[in-house]
Amino acid sequence: ALRFDAAGRDQLFHLAGVPPPGPGTIDMHVRPSVLRLLDRFADLPVVVMSAQGDVLAWNEMACALQGDWSAIPPHSRNINRLRFLPDPADPPMSGVGATAEEFAATAEQSVAMLRSAAARYPDDAGVRALIDDLRRGSALFVDLWNAGRVGGWRSHTKTVRHPVAGAVVLDCDTLHVPDVDQSLIVYSAAPGTPAAESLALVRVLGMQSWDGGTVRR
Repeated sequence: ALRFDAAGRDQLFHLAGVPPPGPGTIDMHVRPSVLRLLDRFADLPVVVMSAQGDVLAWNEMACALQGDWSAIPPHSRNINRLRFLPDPADPPMSGVGATAEEFAATAEQSVAMLRSAAARYPDDAGVRALIDDLRRGSALFVDLWNAGRVGGWRSHTKTVRHPVAGAVVLDCDTLHVPDVDQSLIVYSAAPGTPAAESLALVRVLGMQSWDGGTVRR
């Protein structure tokens, strides 16, 4: 939020009396240059994710489409926590998947992503704690985890269930920032399609459509 570079972030940790993240840990700092890129996507929903699926940054369109990310506690702002360990106290967010098959495919992909992150960062305490929480709290997660699949985010088509626009089928592309192992997830639709019209509606409505909403992931 403060848009520090890595040196400024480290100094803030030191001032707080906490050591900054070291080598071998998942980078949770979003560089100012990536945040500037995020700002350029004014008409498309975009989120920035860590290697383990934490939502680190987002633009206004992402909130208009998915719900208010800033209202989710930072600890819960992880796609696997939201999917497998939903907290009834959290505000409503969009659902993903129009069918049971699509929901299962996206769940499998998110668990495979987490397994790959755990292999890349075996010494990261945060990813170990996340996996332990998920294993204790979700039988579905345990089944998918035990399947042993690995992989990163792949570009695909995703159905987002919006409280006003309804089911919106969007292209979901992943732009990887390799040196920090983060991903920009960009949602878009081909011009002239019903999905593009739905995105235009979402852009006009903004966060108004979430007032009193009840949609959950």
